[in-house]
Amino acid sequence: MFKNTLMALAVAVGLGTGVEAQAQFLPQGYSFSVDDYGLQLRFKGRTVFEAGREPWDPVFGVQGPEDLTQNGQPNLAILERTARSRAKFTLLELTDDGVKVLFEVDARPEALEVFRNLTPKMAQDLAAGSGPRPDDGLMPFPQDIGRESAKITRPEPKAADQEALPLSNGHWAYEPGSWDEGFAAKLGWKDPDLSPNTFTFIKFRCPDNGDDIWVEPMMMHETQEEVPDQLVFEMDGDPFKLRLQWQYDDGMAAWVGMGFVPTDTQLFAKMQAARQIVMRYGDYDPYELTGGAADPEQEMAIEMFATRCIR
Repeated sequence: MFKNTLMALAVAVGLGTGVEAQAQFLPQGYSFSVDDYGLQLRFKGRTVFEAGREPWDPVFGVQGPEDLTQNGQPNLAILERTARSRAKFTLLELTDDGVKVLFEVDARPEALEVFRNLTPKMAQDLAAGSGPRPDDGLMPFPQDIGRESAKITRPEPKAADQEALPLSNGHWAYEPGSWDEGFAAKLGWKDPDLSPNTFTFIKFRCPDNGDDIWVEPMMMHETQEEVPDQLVFEMDGDPFKLRLQWQYDDGMAAWVGMGFVPTDTQLFAKMQAARQIVMRYGDYDPYELTGGAADPEQEMAIEMFATRCIR
């Protein structure tokens, strides 16, 4: 049943239980915990889903792990606050191959009460995209409410015809968003030789209201005309072209480029499948980034962002 138990309350009030879910409820390779840092679901040692990572955005309900959809696979149903007066309900399925997001929706917290104490019929309907919809007057409910899988289908990596070029010293870093910024998650490149604690060269941010994902090259320009109109990511030689628009950043007192990709983009699947990513931005020298296929930690960072942001 829906657990406003010690584990969920620990996140809400900061008690910090560190309780691990019973192993018999989870498929092999999974572990699940709730503590004062939020909820984490791990698969084969990697974090594949997390919620409530900020004290002001707590998890306030957990149902499962149990077979809610009655198909032989355990499920987790999670309620978490995501922004000012906003919350998210997520229904997960824990398969032998990884976690799937069967259903996810943002609404006001009180509107999500409809998802408390899910019955098997409700869970099955939600997984099929025909379940109850929250009555939320602040924003229209999306027409496509289902989400097949957080582990989006990845293209097969290309066979290497030649020796791979040397990779950069940096790495992809995932950061949870915050309610005051209005973003659900961030992904960016960190280069310890340049700035170990902040993003450099490129960052992605996904708004917590489901809008398109922001793509932000971290280059500044003195004039509007200097901003390139295109950004290209080459994943093992396969180009992904993105149109940019200019804008003036008051904080940096400079012109910057910005692009957008839809929440069903295959960009992050391609990044996970690639060994090498080359970023081409205007007249700047091409910059080499590490793809997910080259390093499990790189893949994990990209996957955590995709789990949060890809619909």
